[in-house]
Amino acid sequence: MKNMATEEAESVDTEVAGLKEKCPAFKEKCPFDNPAAQKLKEQAKECPAFKDGCMFENVITIQDMYEKLSKMPDVTDGSPHQKALVEVLKLIHSVSNDLKGEIGECPAFSAKRGGIFKTLCADGEPLMKKLDNFVTETLITKSVVEVKNELENEISVAKGEVEKQAKEEKSADDKGIHLAEELKKGTMKVHRQAERVHFVKEFIKGRVEQKIYREAVASLYFIYQALEEEAEKNADHQLFKHIHFPKELSRVESLKEDLQFYYGDDWQDEIQMSDATKDYVDHIHDIGRKDPDLFISHHYTRYLGDLSGGQILKKMAVKAYELPENGDGVRFYEFKSIPDIVEFKNSYRAKLDNLEVDRETADKLVQEAQVSFSLNIKLFKELDSLAGFDEELVHEEVETIDSTVEQSSISDNKKDVQEKADHVTTVESEFDWLKATTAIVIVLAVLVAVGLNLYNSNHV
Repeated sequence: MKNMATEEAESVDTEVAGLKEKCPAFKEKCPFDNPAAQKLKEQAKECPAFKDGCMFENVITIQDMYEKLSKMPDVTDGSPHQKALVEVLKLIHSVSNDLKGEIGECPAFSAKRGGIFKTLCADGEPLMKKLDNFVTETLITKSVVEVKNELENEISVAKGEVEKQAKEEKSADDKGIHLAEELKKGTMKVHRQAERVHFVKEFIKGRVEQKIYREAVASLYFIYQALEEEAEKNADHQLFKHIHFPKELSRVESLKEDLQFYYGDDWQDEIQMSDATKDYVDHIHDIGRKDPDLFISHHYTRYLGDLSGGQILKKMAVKAYELPENGDGVRFYEFKSIPDIVEFKNSYRAKLDNLEVDRETADKLVQEAQVSFSLNIKLFKELDSLAGFDEELVHEEVETIDSTVEQSSISDNKKDVQEKADHVTTVESEFDWLKATTAIVIVLAVLVAVGLNLYNSNHV
């Protein structure tokens, strides 16, 4: 019985041409002659080792083949030649496994002895080991990179879909904003607080002296003068222009008539701006210059209030001060250019509702309307002091009102922040799920690649 060394010596001296006679796999034709091999054969023409033609053309023995293989140049990672080599190895391994299952062990190249794969490369490393490492690293790296790229693309697409959906939802929410209703609801609490201020309650009861009332009229003159100055400056503002009705709403001229009635012809020399009035006026000019959007809130609060509750105050003033029936002293409450007040208010609110504002802007306008009420309340507090009403009671009422405005703003802000936080949490949850899935798939890919490598090691 021949020993291993003898068999190996005979194997390397075997002529390649005689392989067809010894190997049953070549009985009919070359088993590697298929479409896949033809494609690889075309790619081989670009391989540096085949630049001068087939490097195995003059090979006679298997030993010659060993020597040729050991002199093949290294393949650069990531190069087209590397990818082609991987495909060749896959093809050889696949066909060899199929043939082994049909005809058994190859008599020319025994896998137990390593066969042709015992060849040493130029750097002294066995070809089998080099190819094994090469295939393992290439397949794992390729699998992981491909899976990673695919999942990153899926995450990107998913993120885009989530952002798109959020944008559509926000757009739908914005389209559903009814600003007039928002302003009404948003100022309901502070409006009630303003009605409960000492000065207002005493005025309704007819217990505010005329000299105090005319101080209130003087303050309104300065306030409306500021309002209407800023209204003209912002007449073309993209939002405000839709509710700018100078002919119908302007109050300065009517207030001048009332001041002349109460103070006489020298009324301008008699009146002066109080501290609370100055704060109010300065604020109006400030937002008119810096943020005209917010000017809408003051316009709404003042003029809609005059068209609504102001008509009741007119009757109270006429009765309390026994004013003439011709309207002297209460011209401020008369809107001669508005034939139907109810119809005009409905039209004004409809225009507010048709303004294209987003949720953030709507919330800001509601908060500014609350500020407007707060400024009015502070003005009433000042009149309380002037009238000599209970200062401690007034102080408590105003502090409560300020707290209400502040808490209302905080509540609105918290609600807005919470809604945004909930949305971010939802998006992050979806991304976390995708990340977890990515990690699982990558691990599975590595395990599959390692499994394939072990399979190759056991069957090559």
